[in-house]
Amino acid sequence: MKQIIVVVLALFALSNVRAADSQVRIDGHSQDSTAAGIQAMYAAHDNRDKCLLETAILRIQVGDQAAQAARTGDKHAQATPLGPKINGMTYGQILQFSQKYPDKVKGLCRN
Repeated sequence: MKQIIVVVLALFALSNVRAADSQVRIDGHSQDSTAAGIQAMYAAHDNRDKCLLETAILRIQVGDQAAQAARTGDKHAQATPLGPKINGMTYGQILQFSQKYPDKVKGLCRN
């Protein structure tokens, strides 16, 4: 019985840490604060979730660069800064937001 209680308490503690970690928000007001937020978010997730986050960020950047090139006619156009686009977003919101961009980044995350 004592072992079950310890396991339940450990699972409860882990679930609370995970819930708190999933609420990390990006401060996109500067390049440094954006990078710090992404690093904190990255540290709070397991390898699969880290890969999904990296893929989402790449998808946003590549999609934005393609859109910028289409608007300007310059195939070497630079993407606009990432921070303002993901400012205030959580992990789940970044993944959802990345779905607005064409999927030009594929096969990075293995099951």
